[in-house]
Amino acid sequence: MRKFTLLLLLSAIHLGLAAQTARLQVIHNSPSPTVDIWVNGVPFLPSFEFRTATPFVDVPAGMALEIGIAPSPSSSPADIIATFPVTFSEGGTYVAVAHGVVGNMTTPFDLAIYDMGQESSSGGQTDLLVFHGAPDAPSVDVAVRGLGDVVTDLGFGVFTGYLSVPAADVILDIKPAGEETVVASFSAPLSLLEGQSATVFASGFLSGDPGFGLWAALADGTVIGLEALTNARV
Repeated sequence: MRKFTLLLLLSAIHLGLAAQTARLQVIHNSPSPTVDIWVNGVPFLPSFEFRTATPFVDVPAGMALEIGIAPSPSSSPADIIATFPVTFSEGGTYVAVAHGVVGNMTTPFDLAIYDMGQESSSGGQTDLLVFHGAPDAPSVDVAVRGLGDVVTDLGFGVFTGYLSVPAADVILDIKPAGEETVVASFSAPLSLLEGQSATVFASGFLSGDPGFGLWAALADGTVIGLEALTNARV
């Protein structure tokens, strides 16, 4: 973590970071090779592995940034395979999720950015931001067992807003949108996350490797795999 923080600091200085900053967390949810992230042609985050996340960190705001993704190890900006222009607003908090499959025309590699991120919750609750990142899964509904649907008709590559739920251990049931058949269930130990926020992201393939699952990225960069209670099926 110390090495990572130092790298971010040096990169920010190189990019000309002044008083204007935003907060950013990046989640790697593309079932592709480990990648390096470049910003404006400068190495920013090397060896970023699938199903890992950064903590929320300060990044430059109010200036145009070019976020480049390159297979790791990369040695120059010429290795970048995808570039995403962004400008963050001063004081904003962002969650960025790399998703999709490199070279796939139906679900191509992309970077989804949510511009109302949270680093904590309040009132004894847990705040969950849900992202559908499973390339071959249909639009889904998500239910908290015993409470009913909390997410409806969520399509691939899309975020929900934050959902405030009790900080209690619950079971999440995944269903094709508009149907009652549960295709996968996961145990979510939210009692451990009172006062915290997390991004829950669907990951992997229903039919293929790596397999389908739900993962939760916490504000400090910790990523937790939710325990599957059933095998995902179409």
